[in-house]
Amino acid sequence: MLSVALTLLVPLSGRCAEDASSSPMERFFAPSRPPVERETADIAGTFDRMKASQRLSGDSVYERREMESPLAPALEDPALPGLKNAVLRNRYAEAYKALAGRLVAQRSAWQGVDLGKRLELVQGFYPALDPGQGQWSRVLAQGILDLLSGRDSHAVLRVSYALSLNPVAPGLKCFLARIEEFTHVKGERIPWGTGLSLLEVKLNECKEAFAAKRLPAVVRLSRDVLVLSPQHPTALSRLGSALFLQGKRKAAASVWKQALALESRPQEREALRYMIEEAAQPPAPPKESQAPAPPPDGQALKRLYKLGLEAYSQGDVDAASERFREMTELDPGNSQAVKALKRMEDERASIGGPAP
Repeated sequence: MLSVALTLLVPLSGRCAEDASSSPMERFFAPSRPPVERETADIAGTFDRMKASQRLSGDSVYERREMESPLAPALEDPALPGLKNAVLRNRYAEAYKALAGRLVAQRSAWQGVDLGKRLELVQGFYPALDPGQGQWSRVLAQGILDLLSGRDSHAVLRVSYALSLNPVAPGLKCFLARIEEFTHVKGERIPWGTGLSLLEVKLNECKEAFAAKRLPAVVRLSRDVLVLSPQHPTALSRLGSALFLQGKRKAAASVWKQALALESRPQEREALRYMIEEAAQPPAPPKESQAPAPPPDGQALKRLYKLGLEAYSQGDVDAASERFREMTELDPGNSQAVKALKRMEDERASIGGPAP
C-alpha cells in the first residue's frame, strides 16, 4: 500500500493530475489539488478553533510546543479584568496602561513583566488597530494576540502574512523586523511584484514538496498553512497524506476526518472517505524478499545541511532544527544532523529554553 501511494505522488503527464485520475486514491494523492480559501473575521476565536482541531487530531495538526501559551495566565489575570478585554478590542495602548500599575508593584516576580515588554513594543507601533481595514489588519491583529500570548512562531508567521497582503501598510515592515529581533524567530518576506501572499506561496511550496516526496517538508508547510488559515481543507488533506505515508495511520485518519467535514467538492469527499477507510485497515505485512533500500540522496543531504547552517547563523533555530530533522528522515542516524540537533538542544537547555 505504501509503495503504491508513493508512486501516486508523482504528477501525471499531459492533463492535470486531478482530471486524469480514475480512482479515489489517485484523485486523493494528486498534488495539483487546488486550494480552497476560507476567511474568518473572528480574531478571538481563531486560536480556540485551532485548539479544537488539535484535540480532535490527537495533537497531530500543529506542533505541540507551538500551541503553548505561556503568557496566557498574565493576560487573563483576574486582578486586571480590563487587560484582556482591551487586547481583544485591539486597544493596545489602553491595555498597556491597564498593566502599568501591576508592573510597578511586582516587576521582579510576576509573569506579566514579559507581557509588559511585548505590549510596550506593540503599542509603540499600533496604539490601536482597526481590523476593519481589510484582511491584512485582521491577520495582524491575530499575530499580535499570538505575540502577547507567547506563541512567538505563530506571531511572526502571521505578521509576515499580513505584510505580504499589504506591503505598504504604514509601519508594518518595521514592526515585523522589531518582533523578529524580540522573539529571535525569522519571518518570511515575499519579493515585491509577485502578486502572491505568503499563504499562496506556502500552498505552492507544499504542493511541490508533496510531488517530490519530501514528506517532512509537506508536514511543516501544511502546518504553516493551517496557522495562517485554520481548517483549510486542502492543507488538512495534504497533512493527512504525509502522515499516512510516514506510517502514522491513526493520525492521518483523524486529520482526514476534519478535512472531510470541511470539504465541499464531491470527488475530494469520495477520495477522503476512501482513504479514511484505508487508514483504518492494518498495514500490509512486508514481503519476504524486498529490494534493499536505496542509499540516501547525498545532494539532498548536503543542501539540507547547508540550509540548516544558514538558518542557524541567522538566529532562526526553529528553521535550522527542521532542516536537520529532514536530514534524519532521509538518513536516520546521520552524524552531522544528530550532532547539530544535540548542540542546539544543549544550548537551549543552558538558557532554560524548550528543546528544538
